[in-house]
Amino acid sequence: MTPLLMLPLSIIFLQLHHPLSLALTVIFTALISSISVFTLTRTSWLSYILILVFIGGILVLLTYIASLAPSSKTMNPYILPVPLLSIPLLYSFSTPSHFTFTQPTLTFKTLFSSSLSPMTIILVTFLLITLLVIAQLVKMSEGPLRSTLYD
Repeated sequence: MTPLLMLPLSIIFLQLHHPLSLALTVIFTALISSISVFTLTRTSWLSYILILVFIGGILVLLTYIASLAPSSKTMNPYILPVPLLSIPLLYSFSTPSHFTFTQPTLTFKTLFSSSLSPMTIILVTFLLITLLVIAQLVKMSEGPLRSTLYD
């Protein structure tokens, strides 16, 4: 069922040009992905972390783009009906086996095996060091990326 929902979102994403519209499509894609991860793993923490990472990244990108990009038209009204009309078409051609999960649910032991624990610790340490370096690089006294005063 997830591919049936992701395909129209992918088509919409390719046709959009405004950063806000693109960000909303990425957020909806992240929501669908996290729901499918939740149904497979039956633990909510992994899907919750996935949503937080996507929304955090989108917020950073929106802040950067909004400070640099000029205002523009938000959306073309003719591109939305095509993907929305394709959803019922995809549902009509799919078989009922696509809607049921025949895969067993993943457990915590299969996500993190003991043989991969050193790699997990290295990745967590790398992310922590990266966070600390970026926090030191950002200077609050520099101000915004684009000043409001025009010469």
